Amino acid sequence: MNGVFNGILCTGHFPEAWKRGNIITIPKARKDPRKPENIWPITLLSHVAKTFERALLPKLRLFLTLRQKEYGFRSGHSKTLQLIRVLHHLAFESNCERYTVAVLLDMEKAFDRVWHDGLIHKLLDTSLPPALTRVVASFLQRRSFYIAVDDVLFVSCPIRTGVP
Repeated sequence: MNGVFNGILCTGHFPEAWKRGNIITIPKARKDPRKPENIWPITLLSHVAKTFERALLPKLRLFLTLRQKEYGFRSGHSKTLQLIRVLHHLAFESNCERYTVAVLLDMEKAFDRVWHDGLIHKLLDTSLPPALTRVVASFLQRRSFYIAVDDVLFVSCPIRTGVP
């Protein structure tokens, strides 16, 4: 497996078969399964591709650093810790008799809306080596999914946004 992964890193080509997602539907308990809002769509991806992603992540982290104040989807950085940090700041400023203004943004479905070409463009402005940028670009481009409902497969559809 290591040879395959090294080949991907050398060529910058992520295999097409690993880019196809199989969406299965699971009805929510005690809800009418005929209504779309009562269905959970679950995307099944290649287990080999998921293993490659996990192997690639430490390599990417060497070049891409998150800001210390970013807490979303980071190990050891929970929402609770972020809330404590904000409350500590508010208490400190209040004790100094200063006002604090907060602007909170809820980026609903932010990961579902990531623009692939824009992300790749942003990566070009980092210290990420060109070979890793090519792998990430190949990983994101020409992705597709198909839906399976009651063992019936529907036609494949392209994915142009979102993080797999």
